[in-house]
Amino acid sequence: MAEIFRAEKSLQLRSLDQLEHGIDLDRTIVVTSNWDDCVWSDKRFKHLIYLHGHCKIKNSIVLPTQFVTDEYPLKYWIDLQYKNSSYEARVALGNVKLISGWLKVIPDLPRGDEQDVQLELSYAHDLLREVISCGKLKRMLIWGYGFNLYDAEVNLLLTLASQMYNPKIEIINPDPTVLLKAAQVLAVPINNIGYHHPSK
Repeated sequence: MAEIFRAEKSLQLRSLDQLEHGIDLDRTIVVTSNWDDCVWSDKRFKHLIYLHGHCKIKNSIVLPTQFVTDEYPLKYWIDLQYKNSSYEARVALGNVKLISGWLKVIPDLPRGDEQDVQLELSYAHDLLREVISCGKLKRMLIWGYGFNLYDAEVNLLLTLASQMYNPKIEIINPDPTVLLKAAQVLAVPINNIGYHHPSK
């Protein structure tokens, strides 16, 4: 699969009017679960987190139904962010418990002289959790993401991000019905989510 993505030259990012959406890429962290090279090779994006690997990094691709996060560090991190008795902690830890049977299902990867891809992917998730909890997350612009059930790991991180500091949430997606799933995953009223069609 990585070879297919590496060889595919027609993949391109949809154009995004940075001024229209008030995006300052010097102060924006771009997080992607895609494997292709579109964002990485675009010099405008200076701060990137590839959550699920990159097509040019051997053995790094994580499929949507796989999980990178280990259950115990995730629970520990949630405990640090919320008081154990808080409603948010109970909801977040309950969600972790529901998916814990599938966490860390990536098979053992080659070691030795090759890089430790599992460690690198875990680091990407740790970095995103640090971004979420640093207190500076003011806005989440979610571009082209479908909030599908098979992306449970990413959905959980988005839920935590939306609940910790109540950032402004905006979605760019050609399908307006994604707002229903977004409101459920992000645990916010649908009227509190801004929607933009990518061609308008």
